[in-house]
Amino acid sequence: MTASQLDQVEKEIDEIDSISKTEANMKRSGYLGLADWASDANFSYTNLVTAISGVCFVGAGLTYSTIFSANRGNIGLMCWAFSLFIAGLVESITIQALLVWLSSLANLPFLGPRFWELLLRVGVFGAGTAATVAIALLILTVSCLQFTPASAAQAAGVQDAPLVFDTPPKPAAIFAFASLGTGVMVGFAVFLVFWTAHGLKVLLGRRYLNQAIKKTLDDYV
Repeated sequence: MTASQLDQVEKEIDEIDSISKTEANMKRSGYLGLADWASDANFSYTNLVTAISGVCFVGAGLTYSTIFSANRGNIGLMCWAFSLFIAGLVESITIQALLVWLSSLANLPFLGPRFWELLLRVGVFGAGTAATVAIALLILTVSCLQFTPASAAQAAGVQDAPLVFDTPPKPAAIFAFASLGTGVMVGFAVFLVFWTAHGLKVLLGRRYLNQAIKKTLDDYV
């Protein structure tokens, strides 16, 4: 068997395998399978999720450095802003990572796209809300500055806007840890569900399966 014939056989096998596994999905949901939906969702949401993760990354970095170097403002509110930025960052990274990973799998049967769209929108909305609330808290720290005119502050020997630390930072840190743990648990839960339902080979993606088919044909030849 020549190389061109072998390539033709591989293409025919792929087409037959794809049709047999995706025809029911296409009729029911309009998608070939989970990978097809994940690719479409990733294309649709990637710009929004990337923007949210960028805002959260920059916001968390700036807030973190400010917490340990500020001499004005409400440190407690800054701690909560930092934790919310972390929550938004974890959510957006988890969403993007799962969509990229799911789009690399075979087109497995899946529940209707409405269910998955609902979960995706809740995640994106949650990440965007966390970033928005964090920014609002930073604005609040500015509006709550205890302003004293420079001349009066100098005469009294105090700061023009003294540092305020009346909110304990530990609850905010616990919230950040919980957000990080939730992102890890969601990713692990999705991985475990697919492993249980389809086996480890399916989780390795289409590239692995296609390579295995090609190796089988090469060995046969």
